[in-house]
Amino acid sequence: MFQLAVTRPHAIQKETDFIPCQVWNKQAIVLQQYCQKGSQIAITGILQSFKDKDNKINWMVKVYSYEFLHTNNDLKKDNLSEKPKEKIEFNSSDTKKLFNNDSWINIDNEIILWN
Repeated sequence: MFQLAVTRPHAIQKETDFIPCQVWNKQAIVLQQYCQKGSQIAITGILQSFKDKDNKINWMVKVYSYEFLHTNNDLKKDNLSEKPKEKIEFNSSDTKKLFNNDSWINIDNEIILWN
C-alpha cells in the first residue's frame, strides 16, 4: 500500500490530497524497486470503500496498472530539468497584420468565457 500525493488544480492555496492506493504481486515489487517519495507515476484503478474495525467507511484506490513518468535513475541523471523554451519574436509589422485584418469577426457585443 502507498499514498499518492495529488495537488489540487484549482485551489487558491496549494493543497495536496494523499490518496491511499493498493497494489499487489509483481507490480508492488517493481514499484518498490523503481519509485521513491516524489516519483511521478500515473495510475489506473478503481475507487473502493471498506469498513474498518470501528465500522468507519474508508476509501482506497485499487491499482490495476501504472506508468512511470520518471524513475529514480532519471532523478539521479537530472533528466527532469526544464528545457529552454523556444523564443518567438514579433516585429511591429507582424502586429499590424494581426490587428488590421478585415477577416476578423466583430465580437464587441459577445461574451467570452475563459477556463
